[in-house]
Amino acid sequence: VISTTPLQFALGFVLLSLNFAFLGTLIHHTVRQLRLVSAVYDRARRLDLFNLTPLYAFSALAARTAIAWAFALYLSAVLFPQLLGNWIAVVVLLLQVVLLMAVFTLPLIGIHRRISSAKDQALHEVSASLHRAIRELNRRTEPLALEDMDALNKLVTGLIASREVVAKVPTWPWSPGTPLTVASALLLPVGLYLVQRLAERLIGL
Repeated sequence: VISTTPLQFALGFVLLSLNFAFLGTLIHHTVRQLRLVSAVYDRARRLDLFNLTPLYAFSALAARTAIAWAFALYLSAVLFPQLLGNWIAVVVLLLQVVLLMAVFTLPLIGIHRRISSAKDQALHEVSASLHRAIRELNRRTEPLALEDMDALNKLVTGLIASREVVAKVPTWPWSPGTPLTVASALLLPVGLYLVQRLAERLIGL
């Protein structure tokens, strides 16, 4: 396309070179940024299972990075729609969408595992306390030793409630709407394209 005249070829070559240089810089920036996110998470010495909000900031950063790449990817598809007529290009597009989802999740895997480990430890401690309380409750039931039974019952109820609260703690450091936002940005254009192609086949266009 760019080789019709020497001037057009030279201009196209310069523009494409700048484009690839910019792409390489953007890839380097993305990899470095997400590695820094992982490194910052690794420096967190103590995790508060009941105050994970400070960790959400970096998940939002990873989400914005993935969405920005998705915007650039789909903009290329819009500017060069002829690529979508090639099944190889479509497969490559879908693979890039998978990579963008990896960009969102991979930097968070380390802190996700740490939160899961802390949650499992907290559940183990609460379950152990609950087991001791229930065992003491059963021990007092048989000889009808009813002193302090009300306090013991309240202790069992409180431990059960504590276990339910800990069990509901999320292990991924993001707010509930973040994955849906990222998935919508990444998959909605692909879904619309597939629906369009299916409609074209059905109506014979």
